Amino acid sequence: FAAAIRRSHRVAAMSDAMRDCLEQRYGASCTLLHQPVDPAWLQSIPEQVSDDMALVIGFAGSVTSKAEMALLLQTLDRLAWRIEDRQVKLRVYGLKFTCQASTPQWIEFRGYLPTKDVVSGFAGCDLLFLPQPFASALESFSRYSFPTKLTTYLAAGTPILLLAPPESSLATYFRANDLPFVCDALDTSMLEQGIRELAGNPELRAKAKRRSRELCETDFSEALCRRRLAWLLQPPGVAADPAPSSFAPADIRNPSP
Repeated sequence: FAAAIRRSHRVAAMSDAMRDCLEQRYGASCTLLHQPVDPAWLQSIPEQVSDDMALVIGFAGSVTSKAEMALLLQTLDRLAWRIEDRQVKLRVYGLKFTCQASTPQWIEFRGYLPTKDVVSGFAGCDLLFLPQPFASALESFSRYSFPTKLTTYLAAGTPILLLAPPESSLATYFRANDLPFVCDALDTSMLEQGIRELAGNPELRAKAKRRSRELCETDFSEALCRRRLAWLLQPPGVAADPAPSSFAPADIRNPSP
């Protein structure tokens, strides 16, 4: 791996931590490359509210953070799947979802659907749950990975409840970009606090929606992705500007082909 990275003309990384690691350890010339938001996803979002007067929590993708998903279910069990006068529903998208129930639960499994349909379904949720593993054996996974599902979550514009270690790539990104709410401990009380705040605080919800939209138009825009990809694919020997590190208005006015 080290030899391949050192021989590479340019390298794409998913997270800031991975980019910094590759640059410092191997002298790689790096850029970030995230899955961009497809504008068609945003156009497909309907104006809707939670159905059945339920408080709907959304989740999508593979359950790689099994202990963290279990903590969410334990927290909801402790609350008897109710927040104030609203029953809680967990809406799940993915190929597989396994759970064990010791109390009555309301889980709506929608299976695997196209991303635009997941974004549309997420738009009807009150909040979205996004976990990363805390296990010491998976410390590198949490520190360096950057799940592509974040693009889907941001596109929905629904507040995101992140459960992740404090030094993980997602916790670092959320704090740097003022995205609420980060739960950085395996603690049911803190997780409950996040659910209550994101579900019941209109100002926090508005802030979360605004920041999601801003990031869709900047860090996760197709224009910035094209600019970074064009830099990445330039052949050796061609004079080039430094790797695009952030969004600028010029990215929209004059996107790279």
